[in-house]
Amino acid sequence: MRIHLGPEQNDHLVRAIADGGGALADLDDAEALVWDGGPDGFPDLPDRIRWVQLTYAGIEPFFRAGLIDGKRIWANASGVYADNVAEYAVGGLLVGVRQFHSSLAARGWRKDEIDPRVRPLHGSTVAIVGCGGIGRAMIPRLHAFGV
Repeated sequence: MRIHLGPEQNDHLVRAIADGGGALADLDDAEALVWDGGPDGFPDLPDRIRWVQLTYAGIEPFFRAGLIDGKRIWANASGVYADNVAEYAVGGLLVGVRQFHSSLAARGWRKDEIDPRVRPLHGSTVAIVGCGGIGRAMIPRLHAFGV
């Protein structure tokens, strides 16, 4: 498949296209577009473009700009980052409830240096607001902590 990469040549994406069996092409000769930029500067697509891959999970700005049409297949990176971000979010939750920041700053074990309200995640209830891919990836990780 002939693929145009824009707006710039990113070495990682160039290799990924080649590794996937694609060949880089000018936009006018391409069948697909991999777009690693925002909606500003997005090109007018020739009719021969059948597929567009956006490298972002959040594509609302492309909708707001009126770029996404029904003439071709549109794909995004939704779910690609879910596991990594979910692990980061659960780690941040642990830092907060276990007060790692206070423990690291403490010079001893005096009660006034560590908040006595430190509590475990086990047995806690956690609300996930806006349970998209990241929230769904957090659920089994939190379940492992007994949440």
